[in-house]
Amino acid sequence: MRLFAVFDWLICTQRFLTTGPEPPCLPARRAAAQMATQHLSFDQVRSTDSDKPSELKLNLSDCEIIFVDRTDSRDANAVILRGTAIFACNPTASGRIANCSLNSLEAFSCCLACEDETALSIIDPTDFTVEVTRPDARRGGGGGGGGSGLSLGLLDAKETQQPVIEVLYTTLSIRFSYRDFQLIASILGSLPSQAMRPPGGQQQPQQRSPPSASRQWSECLVYDLMQLGFDPADCRYALGEAGGDLQLAALLLTDPNRQADAAAGSNGADSDPLAELGRYASEIQVKCSGGNGCGSAVSCVLIDDYQDCDFRWSLEGPREGRCSATLMVNYFNRDLSANSLLNANLTKHMLDLYESAQKRIYQTRKESSAVTIATTATTVAEQRSTALSARRVSTAVGSGRRRSPFVPFRLVNRTGCDVHYKVQTRYSFRDDTAAAAAIAVVSAAASAGSSQVAGQEVREQTQLHCDPDWRRLAADAETAIELDAVDGKRRHESTHDYRVHRLAVQLEGWEPCEPICIDRVGTFFRDTAAPPGAAAAAFSAGPAGRLVFNIVRNSTAQKIITLRSALTFTNRLHHRVELQLRSHEHFEPSGARSFHLEPGDCLPVPIRYIADCAFRVRPAVSERWSVDFARESVDWRRAVKPMERRDALCACRYRGADDDILDSNAGPTGPDYHLVTSVLRENFPADIVGQSVALPGHSVFIEPPVCLVNLLPQDLSYHLPMLSVKGRVASGQEDHLHLLDSKRDLLLQLHLENFRCPEPLRIPWQARRQTLCLTMHDWNDKQLDLMVKLESRAQGPIRITVSACYWLINRTGLPLIIKQTYDDGGPLAGQGDEHEAARCVAPLLFSLSAVGGEVGGAGASGNGGWTRRCSWGGGGGGSGRYCSLRLGRHWQPAGGAAAAAAAKGGYSRWTPLWCEHFHPDSPGCIVRQLHMKPADQSLPNLVYSIGLEMRPGRGRYRHTNIITCTSRYQLHNRSSHVLAYAQRHCTGSVEHTITGPPTSYQAFHWTRDDKDKLLCVRLADQRHQPDAACAWSGGFRIDEVASFHVLLRSAAAGGAHLATRAPHFLRVEVTVHRSTFHVIFSDIDNLPLPYRIDNRSRVPVTYRQTQAGAELRSVVRPGASAPYALDEPALKPHITLSIPGGSCATYDMNCVSAGEQLRYETLYDVTLVSTVGTLRELVLDCDSPDLRLLLGKKVDGKRSQLWRWQPVSDNYGIFIHEGTMPPRDPRQPKSEPLANCYALDVDCIASRPSKPGHDPLRLAKRDVKRAWTSRPGIYVSIYLSIY
Repeated sequence: MRLFAVFDWLICTQRFLTTGPEPPCLPARRAAAQMATQHLSFDQVRSTDSDKPSELKLNLSDCEIIFVDRTDSRDANAVILRGTAIFACNPTASGRIANCSLNSLEAFSCCLACEDETALSIIDPTDFTVEVTRPDARRGGGGGGGGSGLSLGLLDAKETQQPVIEVLYTTLSIRFSYRDFQLIASILGSLPSQAMRPPGGQQQPQQRSPPSASRQWSECLVYDLMQLGFDPADCRYALGEAGGDLQLAALLLTDPNRQADAAAGSNGADSDPLAELGRYASEIQVKCSGGNGCGSAVSCVLIDDYQDCDFRWSLEGPREGRCSATLMVNYFNRDLSANSLLNANLTKHMLDLYESAQKRIYQTRKESSAVTIATTATTVAEQRSTALSARRVSTAVGSGRRRSPFVPFRLVNRTGCDVHYKVQTRYSFRDDTAAAAAIAVVSAAASAGSSQVAGQEVREQTQLHCDPDWRRLAADAETAIELDAVDGKRRHESTHDYRVHRLAVQLEGWEPCEPICIDRVGTFFRDTAAPPGAAAAAFSAGPAGRLVFNIVRNSTAQKIITLRSALTFTNRLHHRVELQLRSHEHFEPSGARSFHLEPGDCLPVPIRYIADCAFRVRPAVSERWSVDFARESVDWRRAVKPMERRDALCACRYRGADDDILDSNAGPTGPDYHLVTSVLRENFPADIVGQSVALPGHSVFIEPPVCLVNLLPQDLSYHLPMLSVKGRVASGQEDHLHLLDSKRDLLLQLHLENFRCPEPLRIPWQARRQTLCLTMHDWNDKQLDLMVKLESRAQGPIRITVSACYWLINRTGLPLIIKQTYDDGGPLAGQGDEHEAARCVAPLLFSLSAVGGEVGGAGASGNGGWTRRCSWGGGGGGSGRYCSLRLGRHWQPAGGAAAAAAAKGGYSRWTPLWCEHFHPDSPGCIVRQLHMKPADQSLPNLVYSIGLEMRPGRGRYRHTNIITCTSRYQLHNRSSHVLAYAQRHCTGSVEHTITGPPTSYQAFHWTRDDKDKLLCVRLADQRHQPDAACAWSGGFRIDEVASFHVLLRSAAAGGAHLATRAPHFLRVEVTVHRSTFHVIFSDIDNLPLPYRIDNRSRVPVTYRQTQAGAELRSVVRPGASAPYALDEPALKPHITLSIPGGSCATYDMNCVSAGEQLRYETLYDVTLVSTVGTLRELVLDCDSPDLRLLLGKKVDGKRSQLWRWQPVSDNYGIFIHEGTMPPRDPRQPKSEPLANCYALDVDCIASRPSKPGHDPLRLAKRDVKRAWTSRPGIYVSIYLSIY
């Protein structure tokens, strides 16, 4: 059965099935019910229920329930639930009441148009069994389905036997991917629209349908049960439980235990399903019977759709109970092609996988949300086509792309001939029992001498599947390897079993090789047999060829299998090399084949040319001068033992333009072109003793005879005096020397800029590994020692490496001069005027003089140098190993004319001083202060702080100690504004202000070391407010790690108050890296501010930092909010709040608690009603000496117009004139508010409230006798407004 879960169709079916017949007449039905009730007894009801046993069995084989995301398309994406259901129910049985079995239950997602090709498993096939059983029958009771146990009479009405629910299932494996979640969400999103869709698919107006017949029929029965005195809600619940049977409903209502259930059932919408189930079952047992030999298991796998990686996780239920389980966390590792156990801790691979999946999911959502379709059609046909395209786009975005099949292997043929191949797939054993049995068969067969029969039995047990046909791959071609189709759906648990893929290869004209496993990454080989038609003399001793399988994995987890021969040629020269292959039988040039190798290329020799060809090489130097092939051919057979290396020096003659062979000294530079062929036998098995033909397994490297490596921070020039060869090697590069005379020793002269040429080094061809010292002198006769390291093999290339002992890298922006402490001669070698004026960008290389502990002497080559030991921390640790720094003499901090005069050799106002010494061989970070002494003794010294980091070099620079000098402070501008920086006490000087554009960073030094070291910043551009200028911020410290905000206030150019403009905020972060503090300025677009002041009162509030100036105060209006940061971050975070005419208080922003309350007095003015809301409001005013009341224009803040309400008792109060009283502090306790005050009163002896009339108002001292006349109730109609 195949059922589509189209809910609008299911709703129509449900309506048809639940619609009953026309209801009978209500009075007749009521009379019949009453008659039946009168003749019904409890025993008869029980007998009718128990004497008729019934059993229901239902079998649904291979049924499917299909949930689709779109019901209007045949190629919709769907989730299919498939299985076989067997249901049996016998409610009268004393043992098993109900049994439901779900066999081979599985769920998978697919596309309905191509279900088999796109099926992806979500739930692997599993078995579920749910049984509902009663406890064992009472003593003497029988079993069976008839319920023939011992009857207890009326006690059976109160005896309840709650059943036991038992759930059994096999190993449950669930796999979810992100696209599965998208598909399920799309399906769930379509359900409400299907449920609300009316039958027929037409939109009809909602009409209230009449009550159904079954509803009327139920109401008749409810009325009958209500006549017996039961509650209507209980009656409806009992009828629902009894299926409309009036007699059974009456029986249920008489049971006291079920009355509680009926009362709870009336609120079924708010009840918990598990709680309801717990009321009808005494126990719920969930058991798992795993059949894989590893115990019970419930696994949930989360799949990354982009990297095809499975990550196994566990799920925790929301209910409390007892559970016995084993938690295991696995992941599918494609390196091992199987499920591998993994510890439950977080690993870097997990975090990388999570971050990659999160970014891709976010990108997918971002792209899907950006898909928009604009419909601009004017005709009906265009509108329909646009709607159809929109639906396709929305479907593609909502359901996700279909996964393309993964191709695990790719074969590349570099053997030089055609290849035939086939793939064998071998499945692993499912359990340890079968594996042990196979091992036992092999062992027994080997002991009996029948290994061939045993191997055949093992192959049959492991289910060997081979491709029936061989496939052909041309030379220098590549192809994807197609594997057998996997039985079952993808992502099944069975598809993750370990499979062994073996590749069998046969070269054209050769015998097939033994299959090789291609699941592992590495380099493997197979020996191939001789072709059938080959000469017997050449191949009588064994195999004639060797084939290498190089297996690597690329970024998409695909394995690249490269087939090549076991003989390779690698070009390590700087120019192209031509390799010529000539047969021994046909040595003419016409029978040769040539290959060209670019620098760094590796060429596998075609396998058919290895045995009977000679190899000759020559370089392609230039178009004008060509070089002949080397006189000696490359003999790869001279290296016999594994990992043995044999070198040979080859000479090539130059050819002229007419292709005539010139004399050895007639080339472009005289001597022949030399190169070295180095043959290395790889770690292949040794050849068989007595074998006439050696198997290849060698790597041939074409190398230069002399390689000069420059590890200095500047270019190195060299000269060969005897050959008139000159060259230049850039920093960190190497150069090859080919024009040599192999009959004499090599004389090499090295030269550096600003140094005199030293004596040449004599390097013999038989030199071995040694280190020489090359001494140079600058133009000031300062000595510099360089290390020259020689590495060579017998008849092999010579590698000459030149390096320095120390590097000094200056990143401070200041001119630095270094010297050795004990040396009174001044700065070290190589420091001239460009270093004094900071015009040298390259690092400074230097060396220290030999002091105690250094080993010196003449070199073995007799070249005037000596062998020395250069290691980290060496040198004996004497005082001479210390160094000091100072600023350059041409550095003038004041700038202007003084700097210009100093540059011309004039008078200098500042003299640099040497700093405290330091040890250059001690790794670590230190801080030093550089002082500049002024000529005027009344001025303080200028101090610059720098950081020093001493560390050894990395990699090939490990023999060099690197000293990096950095500024103590680095300012990084990551905001969108141009910022200006200055020290707190130098903000008024333009010369001491530096400016940094966005995305810039620069070194910073304090202008005055004797002043407060506080940094100020302001906006240097006018983009935020063109008509305003930004003031300097408060000073803040940058010598400690912190994170805070800086408030920048803007004021008009006319000198307006700083608080009149909207403030600007900057985020400041101070971090430390080694010996440098990095100060980072950024915007706060997406960051919250540290403080926000919310004024929820009815008066304006003035706020400012307590210790800051009064000009930095600001006002927040009633009901408004204001962001705020400290004006002075270096001061205490205390804020003072005040109210006009009220109190003020100070609050500590580090203490989160209620502070002191602000108090203020509420004053009123008395306004004429007819003038309220007009431009001229008239209020009572009393500013004359005779205390006469007048109507005057309202003026804000005028005390003669203000009144204070003073309560006298609980019943009444009086108005007191504010202008006739002295001002008082609202925080002070009030002494006597009614003493010597004037109140608003009538100007008569006594008022007559009973008689209408008008009395004038006046100010009078408060009198107890005139309490009645001072009350506001006797005044004329007035309007009170709060000031």
